[in-house]
Amino acid sequence: MRRLFWTIPVVLLFTAIVAPAALRADDIQYTVDQSLPSGGITGTITTDGTIGALAPGDIVGWDLTITSYSSSEVLTPSNSTVATGPVDGLSATSTALTSDFPDATFGYLQFVATSPGLGYAVWVVGNAPGSNGYIAANATSDNPPDETYEYVYSSQVIAADGTPVSTPEPGTRSLMLVGIGLLGLIMAGRKRISRGVPQAS
Repeated sequence: MRRLFWTIPVVLLFTAIVAPAALRADDIQYTVDQSLPSGGITGTITTDGTIGALAPGDIVGWDLTITSYSSSEVLTPSNSTVATGPVDGLSATSTALTSDFPDATFGYLQFVATSPGLGYAVWVVGNAPGSNGYIAANATSDNPPDETYEYVYSSQVIAADGTPVSTPEPGTRSLMLVGIGLLGLIMAGRKRISRGVPQAS
């Protein structure tokens, strides 16, 4: 009985103090609204909250509508991937994502379809020697000439209006279920004792 008496406060203390601090993280979701001459990109990009230089692994989610001419496709983590290289020029503040690739270098950020049904759907922000930067999008099935693009000559805010979003870390649900299960076992044990039912030794 004494063991049960001390187990309850310990479980409750862990649940109330340790678990919330360890199981939640602040991601940042940015809004994308990029116009191009014959299309554009709208939607959201979510990062893990990193401030400063960003790598592909810091981008944890996206929901982007790519439009070029009369075609439109939606890219998400389930049907596309994100990559940078070979020179990275993407950075984040708490409110915006900015591309600023060095002059006379080749670097890019791209969201590109991996699903065969989307063909060549892609959004690229980058730089090539002599171009001073470009933004390009293609939503057609498999026809790069239908790409819409624009040359840029300075750093570009590609996503803005950053908003912190609290999201459960992987494993949160399983830990919550373990806690609930422990509480259930404790309560069942207390009922058995109060009813005078012999417990297995």
